[in-house]
Amino acid sequence: MTLVIVSAWGIPALMQTHGLFWKVGMGEHVVKRGTQAFNGRVILPFYYFATAFLSLLPWIAFLPLVWKHLRASWNAQTALLLAGSPRRI
Repeated sequence: MTLVIVSAWGIPALMQTHGLFWKVGMGEHVVKRGTQAFNGRVILPFYYFATAFLSLLPWIAFLPLVWKHLRASWNAQTALLLAGSPRRI
């Protein structure tokens, strides 16, 4: 379903920009900004992972408890919910 929604605006954007949407929009403004210095700025390695971890505090503290609960009650339904599949059991 997500692919259908993204395709509804992504395909026309690719056609109008003759493929530059993917190269510049996704390649430079999404991937390149997340992995290397952009516009002459200096970033530390793994800066975005560290800031994501910090921004999730204090909720990240519950991750081990959630993981333990998921593993204790693991079945087809929890696997399906974790995978996000639209298929019903």
